[in-house]
Amino acid sequence: MLGGLLVEITWRLVFFVNVPIGIALLAASMRLLPPDPRRHGGRLDIPGALTATAGVALLVLAVVRAGDTLRVTWPVPLAAAAIVLAGFVIRERRAPTPLLDLALLKDRGITGANLVPALGPRRTLAIALSIGLAAVAGAAVSVMAGSLPGLLAAQFAVGVAARFCQVASTLAGTHGPVAGRAEGTASALLTASRQVGSALGVAVAAAMFVAVSGSVGHRTAVAMFVDAGFALAGLLASLVVPPGPPRSPAPQPHHLFHHHAGGTP
Repeated sequence: MLGGLLVEITWRLVFFVNVPIGIALLAASMRLLPPDPRRHGGRLDIPGALTATAGVALLVLAVVRAGDTLRVTWPVPLAAAAIVLAGFVIRERRAPTPLLDLALLKDRGITGANLVPALGPRRTLAIALSIGLAAVAGAAVSVMAGSLPGLLAAQFAVGVAARFCQVASTLAGTHGPVAGRAEGTASALLTASRQVGSALGVAVAAAMFVAVSGSVGHRTAVAMFVDAGFALAGLLASLVVPPGPPRSPAPQPHHLFHHHAGGTP
């Protein structure tokens, strides 16, 4: 809601809305968080950071320019993105202190989600993405039909699905034998993946909105159907997430009584 109000003034304010929040959090963190322990021998992976940032930026530019020029691909930034991202992978394989430990991408030993012990991360992601897929498709249909209640209900369901996905993906992406040794890097990788996915998703939706002809409602619906395709891809990708551990049987009430009373279970 605040973003909508700021856009009414000028769209440039959207890029500054987080600045006062960031300054307040920075000041609070310096005062409230304990100091980090001393570390030795580590260096910032500047080449890795530069190649990763440049590669993603070029990829987003390629998608945006494809929509602007109404072509399937815009070859120059797309080829450059592929080359730079390949250079990033090569750099991370050889760097003594890489920005991204590529071994994290092989970690599938994931524990179950503590908020959904009966489901585990795979089932939670599958359920959430199924809800998201149906909700985005419903939003597209609502836009085509001109139904505001349907659109609001679909957007509410999208928000619910997004929160489930965020919790389950965080638990799935930061637990496991490899991630346990580098939780900070695993968490950063998950956050970066979300940001890259958001940037590419917006770029693809905007490209569809420009490339498709017809009314605003028709173009918006097409862009939403494309977004539903992303939800379907995510649903299929959730199959690679290991299921959570089996649930242990719940303790019987008389066992609990004996345990707390000090008797023999």
